[in-house]
Parts: sequence; structure tokens; C-alpha cells
Amino acid sequence: MFKGQTKKPSFEDASTTAYSTDRNSSLDGVKIGKVHSPSERKQLQDENSGCIVWPWSKNYKIWWGVTVFCAVLTVFTETYAVAFSPVGTYLSGDALSVIEYVLVAVFFIDILVSFHLVYYDENDHLVTDRSGIAVHYARGMFWLDLAGIFPFYLVALSIAGDVGDESDIAAYLSLLRLIKLVRLHRMKQLFDHLQYNPHVSLLMLTLLRNFGFAILWSHFAACIFYFIAKKYDFDPDTTWIGGSIDGLNPFERYVTSLYWSVVTFTTVGYGDYSPVNPAEQIWGMLHPCLLSPQ
Repeated sequence: MFKGQTKKPSFEDASTTAYSTDRNSSLDGVKIGKVHSPSERKQLQDENSGCIVWPWSKNYKIWWGVTVFCAVLTVFTETYAVAFSPVGTYLSGDALSVIEYVLVAVFFIDILVSFHLVYYDENDHLVTDRSGIAVHYARGMFWLDLAGIFPFYLVALSIAGDVGDESDIAAYLSLLRLIKLVRLHRMKQLFDHLQYNPHVSLLMLTLLRNFGFAILWSHFAACIFYFIAKKYDFDPDTTWIGGSIDGLNPFERYVTSLYWSVVTFTTVGYGDYSPVNPAEQIWGMLHPCLLSPQ
């Protein structure tokens, strides 16, 4: 190996250190630490029996999978709430609010777990000291995870005095909900881990990743398109859906928005729904352009 050349993690390393990611340090991907055999792992756990979480334990793998699922669910709930929930309300007690309560609880618990999660330092040494783990997490990923649960929208509504008011300011403040999408950093960690797993086809993984991104983006674009029409008060002459909005229930409005999003990015464009005002036209141009690089 030449001087200055770094060794790329092998499939064997990645599979042996499954889920031994340094979740607390950066978003740059998976950190492959020193390989530990099952017997070495058991010895380490026996020597460090305090209240710490081992990244290779079955319970933690399940928990981390739950947080990944909840991160994906966040994309659907928060963007849907921005577009379709009543303006000026936050966690009003409906089904969507219950889901948001559950998601906040999950990621709050995950923050507590991360304060006890063993990690590998830059020298590939396993850090099991609780104070060291806590300091490391507090200096890194803690702030991003905190942003994922902090109620920016509710605080902003309270400061502006618009709680319960259907004002333009409250509508624009609802975009603060999108800050919670920082939870998606777990998706990058997941795919970074899976690409080094010898049991996973790289082709299938790439197809799955791109298909998943297309679904998430289609939903996101549909919600933004509907949000723009809502800001124009669904005017029949200046919005894409204004002429038929009265005959649609909330579910049908979402399906109609998603229908526009899908036929637009697939370049089918039937023409039954099309942008009318400048904001809709700009978004109609950006939508396929932002998706195409993927």
C-alpha cells in the first residue's frame, strides 16, 4: 500500500461490524471500527456491565431499524401537515397529531439511547466510558437530533401570536415543520452500511434506493404544489386545482396532488392539471429537474 493511501473497508469488515457505525460523529457515512469476534464482544460486555448500549446488540439493531422507519414516516407526516392541516394549529388531537406525538417520543428516547451508545474513536478504540460517550455525542449529532424534535413551529406561532389563527404568517411559519426532516440522516447511514454488506446486491440496493427516493420526492412535490394553491386561496382562475377543490374531500385532494406530481416527473403530463400562476409554474419546472439527477 502506497504512502497516504487509505484502505477501503472490505465486505468482511463491514459484515463483521454490522451496525458498528459511529452514529454520533458525522453524516459522512459508516465508520468501520476494529473488528471484534463474538467472544471478544461478550468479554467486552462482561468487563463493562454499566448502563451502556452496544451497537452490535440485537436490541439496538431493532431499535435503530425503528428509528429509520420513523425517519421515513416523518417525511410523509410533516410535509402532509404543511399542505393539508389547518393553518395555525399544532398537534390538535387528530390522527396525524397522534402519529407526530409518537414520532417525537421515539426520537426523544433515541437521544437518551445515544448518550449511552458505545462508539469507536478516530483511532479505532472502543469508547465505553459513559462520560466520554456523552461528551462525544453532545459535541456532535446531539444538536441535529435535538433539531429533529424541537417544536420550532409551535414556538414561532406563540412568538408571532398566531396560534389558532389562519393568517398568512401562520401559513408560512408552518414550513418550519420541515426542519424535522433532518431525521433522514439515518437513511444515509443505512445505505452506507448496506453497500458493504456481501449479502446485499448492489444493483438491487441502488434500484431500491432510487425507487424509494422517487416515492418520497413525489409526495414532497405534491404537498408543495397543493400548498402553493392554498396560498392563492384556491382561486379557480389562478390555481391548478381551484376549479374542482369544492368537490374533493381531503384524501381526494392529496391523491389529485400526487397524481400531478407523478405524471409530471415521468414526463407524461396529461394536461388535465397544469400550473397556472407564476409560483406553480416555477415549481412545475423545478420538480422534474430536481429529481432527474437521482
